[in-house]
Amino acid sequence: AELRTASYSYQENVEGYEEEIKSLEKELIDVREKHEANEAARNEGSMDLQAEVQELHATIERERGTYSSLLEAAESRAIGLEETNTVLSKELAELQRILEGRDDKIMRLESQTSSDKLVENDSVAQARAAQKDAENKATLEREKVATLEQE
Repeated sequence: AELRTASYSYQENVEGYEEEIKSLEKELIDVREKHEANEAARNEGSMDLQAEVQELHATIERERGTYSSLLEAAESRAIGLEETNTVLSKELAELQRILEGRDDKIMRLESQTSSDKLVENDSVAQARAAQKDAENKATLEREKVATLEQE
């Protein structure tokens, strides 16, 4: 009877161990599946990250090209503006020189005009005086003629 009890006890222990082994095997399978799922997700995430990194590199290269083009265009524009500025500065200097010459010419003409007016005024005064003289002489001659006619 003791042997039978021990046998039942042993049998129960074996069955308990077998159930525990089955439970552990299920847990192991679950852990493996989770590990495989995590590994697949990690690989997929890694691939997504690699694709994103490649896209960022391509974007950076495009932006570098655009920046370089813009920089070259800006430098070219700056050179063009400097050349234009040089040409305009020369033209401005030439125009200022011309204006100074014209100012001098205007001042000379104004001076000449003033002198001419003085001469003209003097000539007009002389002509009026000569006219007055002629009128006076004509009056005297008329009076002489009238006196002679009366005599």
